[in-house]
Amino acid sequence: MKILERPSVNEIRAAIARIDADERYHYPPALVQINAPLALEQVAMSAKVQALAWVLGIKPPRPGPKRKGKS
Repeated sequence: MKILERPSVNEIRAAIARIDADERYHYPPALVQINAPLALEQVAMSAKVQALAWVLGIKPPRPGPKRKGKS
């Protein structure tokens, strides 16, 4: 039986950064009636970022349009 390894703090931060770098995460929220695949992807990304941030005890990056000067 294989024992699962816990991800390191750096791996969790990298996963959050990958989602934050995905442009779909920063699109305006999609409506399920209009673009269901995008809406579901946005919800999944948001939930994953919030869960990973909670594990680290940090504030998650906000979805939505990125502001100039912010990364």
